Amino acid sequence: MGDLSRIAAEILLSLQPILAGANIDPPRMVAVEPQKLQMWVCGGPCKVMAWYAPEGTIYIDNRLNLENHVGARSVVVHELVHHVQRRTHGGRAQSCDEWIQREQEAYATQAIWLRSKGVRARNITFQARFLSCVRPAVDEDPQAPDSGTDNTILSTHSGEDR
Repeated sequence: MGDLSRIAAEILLSLQPILAGANIDPPRMVAVEPQKLQMWVCGGPCKVMAWYAPEGTIYIDNRLNLENHVGARSVVVHELVHHVQRRTHGGRAQSCDEWIQREQEAYATQAIWLRSKGVRARNITFQARFLSCVRPAVDEDPQAPDSGTDNTILSTHSGEDR
């Protein structure tokens, strides 16, 4: 998958003109099996491609071609917005409304970044319409990164993938 730290740094640098506060150090980025990522984020099969965990690591589906595919890189853009949000606003969102606002900013930035690369981003902005806060009944995975103190998973799923 290439050097993930270099890719994260390159993308974060490209966000500086778009996103205030993007001049911070990039987070750690780790490629993981899709099933593991899906279990951590959704509790089972879903369409998640990456997750910015509360401890400050981006976990990304190891099938993504970050070296050669702008769409795959845009997934990292979205997660880097969450990294910037946590560094500038402190910690995770304290309410569903705050989380939705942060998620909408991440989708909007992802769409702007894609358009700057000549890619239509209509589907990205459409996804922001289906934001909801859910608390799935998930058994605790001892290998999962810390998902926060209340185990609430915040999701963009409209219910169709579950």
